[in-house]
Amino acid sequence: MSAPTLYLIIIENGRVAGISSHREIGDLAGTWKNRGRSTATGMIHCGLMRPQFDDENLSFSTRFEGRVLYTGSLKWSLPDLFGISDDLAFTAKINSQPVPCYLALNHWGYECTPDVSSQEDQVGLRIATSSGLTFSQAVQTVLEQANIPLTAEEIFSTILENGYYAFGLTKPFSVFEEELGRICGGDTTQPNIVNNPLVRRVSDRLYCLFDSRHPASGWLGALYELDEVLFQGIVHQGIFTEQEYIAQRRELPQHLRDRADATRFGLLQSSIDSTNPLELLSITPLRILDAPVKQIGFTARINNVLTRYGINTMSELAALTPQKLWEMRGFGKGSFIDMTEAIGIAIFQKEDLAIGPEAEEPDDTVSLLKTEAETESTDPGSLIERTLRTSLVGHLQQTLTALRETERFVLHARMGYAGPTQTLEEVAAKLGIARKRVRQIQKKYVKKIIDTEYWDDVIGIRVGQLLNSRTEPLILEMIDFEDPWFAGFNGNYTYLGNVIQMFSENAIQVINANHSNVVTRITQSQWDSLLQQLRQNIRHKAEERRWSRRDIRQLYESSLTNFSSDELAPILESCFEEYLEFENSEQDAILLAFGGSAELAIAAVLREAEAPLHYKEIANRASRKLGREVASGRVQGLLYRLTYTTHLCVASKRTQGAAANQRTWLFDRVVFGLIGHCPLQLSVRQEIRSQVEDMLFEGEINKQWHSTEIIKQLRQQYPSTPASLDPYVLRMCIEESDRIVFLRRMVWARADSGLQT
Repeated sequence: MSAPTLYLIIIENGRVAGISSHREIGDLAGTWKNRGRSTATGMIHCGLMRPQFDDENLSFSTRFEGRVLYTGSLKWSLPDLFGISDDLAFTAKINSQPVPCYLALNHWGYECTPDVSSQEDQVGLRIATSSGLTFSQAVQTVLEQANIPLTAEEIFSTILENGYYAFGLTKPFSVFEEELGRICGGDTTQPNIVNNPLVRRVSDRLYCLFDSRHPASGWLGALYELDEVLFQGIVHQGIFTEQEYIAQRRELPQHLRDRADATRFGLLQSSIDSTNPLELLSITPLRILDAPVKQIGFTARINNVLTRYGINTMSELAALTPQKLWEMRGFGKGSFIDMTEAIGIAIFQKEDLAIGPEAEEPDDTVSLLKTEAETESTDPGSLIERTLRTSLVGHLQQTLTALRETERFVLHARMGYAGPTQTLEEVAAKLGIARKRVRQIQKKYVKKIIDTEYWDDVIGIRVGQLLNSRTEPLILEMIDFEDPWFAGFNGNYTYLGNVIQMFSENAIQVINANHSNVVTRITQSQWDSLLQQLRQNIRHKAEERRWSRRDIRQLYESSLTNFSSDELAPILESCFEEYLEFENSEQDAILLAFGGSAELAIAAVLREAEAPLHYKEIANRASRKLGREVASGRVQGLLYRLTYTTHLCVASKRTQGAAANQRTWLFDRVVFGLIGHCPLQLSVRQEIRSQVEDMLFEGEINKQWHSTEIIKQLRQQYPSTPASLDPYVLRMCIEESDRIVFLRRMVWARADSGLQT
């Protein structure tokens, strides 16, 4: 159960006009003073749940225009400097219970003397605060309804909220604590005056019914002495045993669960055989169990064995019996040892297993009006809520402002803060330092931010919530509409995308999928590789003539499930839709061909052309061949896709019976052709390829070469370089080299540099 919250209810014209929640009374006062209207009545309520009014016809408000009322839950909790009427002002019905209200005399923009009581209102007060329960019965009722341990403050405020007992004192909380101690048995410093105690302490601050359950056991029992703050956070959720923790830990706030998982591992590690991977997995944190096995760092042999037996996640591996593991073909003693070592490394890399409290113990007495910083510093569950009060861009700005100018410039440049993302060489040149030093600065301060801040964890949490059970892609440009926490980047989605990817430690990716910037879990290289695999797979399935439209759709979905990116199925389907020919429009229609009539027509046009063609001319000729219009925009998109991601089918099915693949090439920004249209012969292209390879391998290993730079240096070293050599023709010469890698945007590098697209 959460801590009590302050609520400001604005009442106008006899109806509730708005309700806002606050953790600190100063924040609430600011909201009241900035409301902009003087005729409204304010009501301040403190409770564990948002107030609901059964009857919103609050006609009494006309008597208190511009005034503030306190509900009974606050009358005894405010400091003495807050003046409150002794007489009842009104009895409101909140959450189906009558609640007394009192007039605020000062501190809200006015000063007044109380004169608000009436005989009718006094009767209402008696109804609200005299339910016929004794003190013990009121406490018992609250704890039975909660069914989990509560603090004294929570029990007290709930009694006041629901009118279970009338205290009749000016400051009753201290008396309440004393009376609570008198009915408390077990671990308490108060004398037991009753023979049969009603409640007992679970910890120094938590109480439950005496016979409700036994104290926490196992590692949870040991946790009380080790980290009381964490202990209280767990038992407050009704968790007292190992079995309950395993069954309910997914429902815990992530920050609390991560701390508990790490502490549990440390406490139980000595009680298991740490050389047995299955025993190690039995106490492994949930973050590791939810990870795909391919991300743990197993050897290729282990990954192959697990893939063969359909084991894709660590939780599936943890569910195996020792006998099942040893029965796997290819899994031997060496694999057993390697698996244990990899799991241990993954745990200590992915989890902070430092055992001990992360915050100081809270004071025994906590006021309902304790400041936000004091309250939330010891409440792990409030971290997300506190982080969300400031937008991501606000957190980012605060964090980067604290860095020195050089470090801040490096991160801004690498994330595209004020323009396109800059390369390491570009940043190094501007700072006058080595490229390696730029990489070191970036790595060091990104890690430092991840280790010390919490907003980077919230990125993964919020995006994860958006992606869970999603049936459509999460478009980067729309993420701030779906979650306003990501708003404020002023249209610089390159910056936002880099921030998401960099500070989620690449757990969240921003990829280009069918010309859309998509936030997902699959990487760009995995996506491109998946497209290539599916092209080959679907082409074979078309030849088999037995795969239906429904089968192909299931193929898309199952392919994405391996990457936890099921929401990309609509995009994946759109990538192949125009290439698939089915016998009809039904779901059970059989796939007849892969290629599509538009693609075949475009292939025929290029094959018959004597020179490269503008895409609009290709569209016109393809339309004449098909006898129907093929939109030039569609042709342009198709040609770009075929140029960069696939091959164009140029064979006639009627004349050759099978598809032969030939590459399409870009000859200018919107001009396309085949390799036969290249102005350079094969021998010349091969010679240029050899020259470029030598040139790149004479330079620095990590240097990135732009096509214009390569051509310029070629002309200097080899005066006979053909005049027709331009960046487009250069690509035709060198792209098929296994010593050179194409980084897109006419940029190249050595294949051994490790640089990727």
